[in-house]
Amino acid sequence: MRRILFIVAALIAFSPVFAQEVKTADDYIREGKTAYESKDYKTAYEAFYQAIVENKKANVVDTALYYNTGYCAYKSKNYAEAGKLFNRAIQLDYKKDKAYLFAANSFKKAGNEEELERVLIAGLADYPDNDKLQKMQSIEVYKKGLQYYNEASQHSQAAATMVESDPERYKVEKAESEKYYKEAMPYLEQAFQLDPSLENLIEALTGVYEGLGMEEKANKMRSMEVEE
Repeated sequence: MRRILFIVAALIAFSPVFAQEVKTADDYIREGKTAYESKDYKTAYEAFYQAIVENKKANVVDTALYYNTGYCAYKSKNYAEAGKLFNRAIQLDYKKDKAYLFAANSFKKAGNEEELERVLIAGLADYPDNDKLQKMQSIEVYKKGLQYYNEASQHSQAAATMVESDPERYKVEKAESEKYYKEAMPYLEQAFQLDPSLENLIEALTGVYEGLGMEEKANKMRSMEVEE
């Protein structure tokens, strides 16, 4: 009987210790802040994320917490998760202009082109004069335009070798080159509107206009190339 009473007494003595192990969102936030100040971003992210989980249980929305957790995820190179968290910060209208930039960079580093494009379009719709968003958008649309442009150039070069030797094949290659030039044109023109200083952009647009027989526009691009 004494032994049983001793065990029960021991459990009662230790019960406050067990109760203390149940952490609240505030506990996790404090842990996260300590880790953040030490630049231990991975630990800070994990603590802040647990705070978000606890807040959800209590139906609490801490707008700053999503942004800060996203930043720690970004700094610890967890880019896919960072993008999602910055998206949530955007939805909550917290530091929205910066959240767009971080979300775009996160999705870019994660290789998620679909989300990158969506974020850039939405960001420029909300902040049309944001230079950094414009720069990122110009680079992305330029890259897309160049993919079509390079494809068009390959077909154009192939066509040039078949003018006399294989007229039928020449027509096929010529048509293919024109198709890809048309695909490239809107992307390259958009890139030009956003940032005409992009390397080789004027040359690429000149090539597109030449390939489509748009001599007036091609000449205009050439004159800009000479001025540079």
